[in-house]
Amino acid sequence: LLRMVVIILAGSPVYQDEQERFVCNTLQPGCANVCYDIFSPVSQLRFWLIQSVSVLLPSAIFSVYVLHRGAVLA
Repeated sequence: LLRMVVIILAGSPVYQDEQERFVCNTLQPGCANVCYDIFSPVSQLRFWLIQSVSVLLPSAIFSVYVLHRGAVLA
């Protein structure tokens, strides 16, 4: 939980809009998006969020399961 707070509070301003100041060397429409995708396929902030969710989700599911089983047995 603390890791998510740090990622959102510290990572969001740093990686706010990475593509805003990216300059493509051609003026063809849509080229900036393609060039940026080749330059940086995955945003760091999105990667950290996906990593945190994938790490925290199994423990959250297990906690919900244990609470549910405890309520059924009680």
